Amino acid sequence: MPDYQLKTQTISLYDLLRRCADEAIDLQREDGSFPSAQNGVYGQLETPVGTTSHWLDLFLFVYKQTHDRRFRQVADRAATYLASDEARPQGYTFYFRKAGANRCNGIVGQAKPIESLYLAGQRLDRPMLANIATEVFTLHPFDDRLGLWEAIEVDGTNLSFDRTLNHQIIFAASTSELASLSKVAENRINGFLDHLAETIDIHDDGLVCHYIRPPLKNIIRTIPQLSSHAHLVRNEIASHYYERSEKRRTKEIGYHVTVLSALAKLKENFPKHSVWDQRKIQKAFSFIETEDYQRKVQANTPKYGSVLPGIHHACILSTFFDSTETEISNSIEVEISRSYDPETGLFTGEGTDPMFQSSLINFATMLPDVDIEVPFREL
Repeated sequence: MPDYQLKTQTISLYDLLRRCADEAIDLQREDGSFPSAQNGVYGQLETPVGTTSHWLDLFLFVYKQTHDRRFRQVADRAATYLASDEARPQGYTFYFRKAGANRCNGIVGQAKPIESLYLAGQRLDRPMLANIATEVFTLHPFDDRLGLWEAIEVDGTNLSFDRTLNHQIIFAASTSELASLSKVAENRINGFLDHLAETIDIHDDGLVCHYIRPPLKNIIRTIPQLSSHAHLVRNEIASHYYERSEKRRTKEIGYHVTVLSALAKLKENFPKHSVWDQRKIQKAFSFIETEDYQRKVQANTPKYGSVLPGIHHACILSTFFDSTETEISNSIEVEISRSYDPETGLFTGEGTDPMFQSSLINFATMLPDVDIEVPFREL
């Protein structure tokens, strides 16, 4: 039997983030990296690049809030790891995973390290870090006619278009931070948003489909110029195959909150773009009223997609809806009750991949500093 009782206390969200950062300091290894994840339910062993990027985000944020140099030192070491030859062994993209179809993990594996290194360069006054981030970003070809990115392997090989919609949106959202100083990034992300209402495919009830689906006529028109565009025809075929698949729908429900929270980040950085008024995008947001979506947020079923859906849902409420602080706090507290472990002081509970799950608390840095109820141990 434990020799303590669990009680709750009211603290601010930013105090909770500071506590998580305090606990995570001991996880950092000698080379500046953090323990690797296994890509959630997919069980694919990753390098430390992903988790280190997420923790770097958190430490940069907490240092900005507290001016505690401990957090700056940890962030500095994490950024140094991401800029090292171990993280980019062949000088191209980041070495993200050790298993799977490729080692870069498509464009989604590159999104967070690009963003985190860029922010580190700005906040730690290390411009070389921002230069690396910009270099890796520009390595990824962007097609202006379709508004899509192609993936680049760690050895520089072009892997053609990343066909997964949430990958494209997450890449755009993360790299949107670069737009403040990079005209190339600003133009490409505007181009992505210009085409988003065409490339996104949704079901009648607003559920976002897993694959990108640009207009077939646009794909066919560009194939003679670039044979890699033929790769996208597979998505057109797959969309018909999966249209009535319950298994695919389950996966799409899991990723819906992931897609919308990434759109929330894009809205923060590109608030005036006309895409937010597009009917398709608004219909995708209407899906949050359904029982399927609410079950994902409240019970985290299915396990695909966001592993901290309460946090991601709070980001959606904060950005796209006229939500009260209480509504945002309630969504955060749902996640705390499910995933926060008072023993570790981290979000390591109830997950198949605790290292991955706990590192994703950095997404809460998008939120306002609301009051929340948090359990603690009383000896």
